[in-house]
Amino acid sequence: MTRTGDVAAPTIAPHPIGPDAPIAGWRWRPLIGLELLPQAAYVWDDTDADVTWDDTTPERVWDAPFTTPGALDAVCDWIACDIDPGEPDELYVFPPTVATVTLDNRTGKYTPWSADGRLVYWAPGRRLYVLARNPATAEQLWLFSGRVASWTVNADDTVTVVAYDGLSWLAQELGGDHTFGTPGDSVGTRINGIVSSAGYPDRVDLDAGGVTLSTVTDDRSPLETIERVALSDGGLFYGDADGSVDYRNRLWRAGRSDQPTLFTVSDNVCSVPVVVWSPELAADDERLATDVRLVNDAGLVAVATAAASVWQGDARYHLTHPDPDLWQSQAQGDTLAAYLIAQQSTPSMALQRFELYVFDPTQPQVWEMAVRTRRGDRVNVIHDYVDPDGTTGRLDLFAIVLGVAHNLTPESWTSTIQLSRTVDYRVPELWDLTRFAWDDADPANVWRY
Repeated sequence: MTRTGDVAAPTIAPHPIGPDAPIAGWRWRPLIGLELLPQAAYVWDDTDADVTWDDTTPERVWDAPFTTPGALDAVCDWIACDIDPGEPDELYVFPPTVATVTLDNRTGKYTPWSADGRLVYWAPGRRLYVLARNPATAEQLWLFSGRVASWTVNADDTVTVVAYDGLSWLAQELGGDHTFGTPGDSVGTRINGIVSSAGYPDRVDLDAGGVTLSTVTDDRSPLETIERVALSDGGLFYGDADGSVDYRNRLWRAGRSDQPTLFTVSDNVCSVPVVVWSPELAADDERLATDVRLVNDAGLVAVATAAASVWQGDARYHLTHPDPDLWQSQAQGDTLAAYLIAQQSTPSMALQRFELYVFDPTQPQVWEMAVRTRRGDRVNVIHDYVDPDGTTGRLDLFAIVLGVAHNLTPESWTSTIQLSRTVDYRVPELWDLTRFAWDDADPANVWRY
């Protein structure tokens, strides 16, 4: 099921896959779309079927003045494809997602220049699409959409194509000082104005946010300015797999509203739909906050402090923002500081990352999770453990997906999913500690509910 509001997938004819191809039996196949550079046809070129010499007229003219831009599926020449979302920092500021594709170029098909040095078919700024396609249903799901930053011809007859998502576009400085928006803007309105001023041509998906904003003048990139706006509201700004850039307000811990499937995973409970590999379970001090101090550009200060507790001893964890916030009123600042303390003052464990090996024939849901999971989704984590008393316990938790990485070759597909710390949990029903009451009067001793 595709997601409501997704950018429509481009029209790319899938390359025919023979029955002996390594990926012929895959439940989902990658579709690697490379956007062609519209090329003026003023030199002889018999490699493009759309550009032909018309020798039926005395003067012999080109039938097609420009080649069709379109996009080509490069899956039959693909050697490796890596999609790396990076990791957000301690304030949940996200880097651009990068996709690196290596292609076999022994035929010269992907050589990007002609004898005079000009670019003919491929160029920086053109798009790279990576989708997962179900050959049985023709359903297509986004894994990456971005623009080519480099096209490198290697000595071993391969080419390496590197592309970044929309955050990279917004990271370019505009030059000089800029003042975006007007006082009282909502967060969504302000970000939309910044994106428009940067000339960003692709989809934006923005929540309104919960504060109103003052304006300031600075010389930083549009992306840095947007990150300041997002921190002022407690939300997230990131690139999505469909090529859009998105803002989610501070309720992002509730998960995305367009998530079609909630997947349950475990590393040691085999009855769950998705068993994962290489889990990293940790409890650390990253993103902990016991003392929040926020200052806005007008000099207002918002402070929130967590009461001392046994777990922290005399340790304190301070949270502040690198630049003055843009919220306008003391009440807005106080609410934001209280929210951050409530969310980040209690230590909890995290299944920080895990791997999905999609070829397990006993787990068809692993394929589905690998191709359908997106940043912002909720994941249910189950893990059995032995506590210090020697008793078996079970974690039944929920976390938010911070990033989905893919490593694809014609012989393998591994996906790595990064999760946030625990954001919710299912309350276990324990003896005499339950929302249900034990009915002692009942000779059968059953739960009364």
